[in-house]
Order: sequence, then C-alpha cells, then structure tokens
Amino acid sequence: MKTYDHKWIVETIRNSDFYKVHAYKDIWISGSSTEVRPITIYGESPVSREIDILIQMDRRATKNRYGRFRRLMSALRARYPKMDGWFVKLDGSCPDHYEICVWKKGYEPKKKRAR
Repeated sequence: MKTYDHKWIVETIRNSDFYKVHAYKDIWISGSSTEVRPITIYGESPVSREIDILIQMDRRATKNRYGRFRRLMSALRARYPKMDGWFVKLDGSCPDHYEICVWKKGYEPKKKRAR
C-alpha cells in the first residue's frame, strides 16, 4: 500500500497564500500539556485509508480567506483528487481551524460529514 507524501502536503500548505496570510503560526498548549501545532496531520487510518489535516486560523486575518482556501484545495487535489475541506468555528477557547480530509486515489470516501 502506497503512503501519502506528508512532506509534499505540508510544503504545499506552508507555501500557500492561505497559510501565509491566515494561519496561526505559533505552537500553543491545550489543556495542561498538549502541544498544538499550526498544521497537524493525523496519520493514515488503516480502516478508512484517509488522513486528516488541521490548520489553525488567526482570527484577525479573515479577508479573502475562503478564496485562498479554495486555491490551496485545488493545489492539493492535483495530487490527491479525493478530498474535502471545511471551516470549523470554535468558541474562542481555541483557534478556529480548517480541516481537510484526504483519501487515496481509487478509494471511495464515506458519505459527507455533517458540518
């Protein structure tokens, strides 16, 4: 089974205007000791064959954020066409984030998730 190119995914995200303008760039602590990084990639699930990516957002930079996110998704879909992404608004105790779910080519994902 071929694995995802995590390095390419992170570089594509970090080099995007979306990340440069809108992402929260610092590591922060959740709870008492859990480090949360600006980009978190959860490893491939052996069951669903998917990876999940979370990108922490800077609340101050919102202008044109959705358009830049769409361009990032287009760049990522060039290599991984089966993916979906969405904005997750939180209550203010943690930064809002975008979540991206990537499926391997040839794998049919589960039905769309509730947002």
